[in-house]
Amino acid sequence: MANTYKVSITTLSTANNPTPVITASASTTLVKSVSFSHDDHNTSVTMGITKAAGSRIDLLTKTHTANEMTQLNNDVIALEAGDIITVASDHISASDFGYVTVIYVEDTTALAGQAISVLTDVDTSGVVGGDTLVYNSSSGNWEPVAAGGGAVDSVNGQTGVVVLDMDDINDVNAPTPAANDVLKWTGNPINAWTPVDWLGVMYAEFKQGGSTTVTNGGLTDSSLTLTSASRPRKSPFCRDTQNPSPAS
Repeated sequence: MANTYKVSITTLSTANNPTPVITASASTTLVKSVSFSHDDHNTSVTMGITKAAGSRIDLLTKTHTANEMTQLNNDVIALEAGDIITVASDHISASDFGYVTVIYVEDTTALAGQAISVLTDVDTSGVVGGDTLVYNSSSGNWEPVAAGGGAVDSVNGQTGVVVLDMDDINDVNAPTPAANDVLKWTGNPINAWTPVDWLGVMYAEFKQGGSTTVTNGGLTDSSLTLTSASRPRKSPFCRDTQNPSPAS
């Protein structure tokens, strides 16, 4: 745990005005000492606390003797981020000051309850509503900048509600596909996936020679023959009843 030890001195110049003397910036802030001093007069001093987003509560009132240091707290005070300790005196003015000394320690590694600016590489100076934190490689810090219109301003050159189809993909050329078409890669000069009739693809894959006729034997137990300009070619997936294999 990295602790930061601090001392603050606050000048009081208005009588009976609860003045903040410490505002806790860390989720774990321990106040060891709150002391009041005034050279010329005896005075009554009141210490209070305001919880974050709450109302001030007076904790105690002590009588201060001139030319002495009056300890206001009787024990260590544990504060949460945003808590405020105030001190007021009834015998001070703009020409007759009182002084409050606060000795305290903060845990600067406990992030819960702290502002993001407590991080060493974050500089939130000048931040306004809507800003986002962007890394500045020159300063080595995350700094606030005005946010853009969104993570994506346009899609495929279109704005607003955008609907994409297959033809919007760079390597697809299918502006007017027909029912039952499939995509087939077409080389130079097109170099794109283009729509073709799926049955035509089957013919192109299975045909021999110039014929594209596929006979199926009328769903009988005969062989499936792909006709060819030169000679028939039998499918390796069908039984040849004309030249059956020897029984095993």
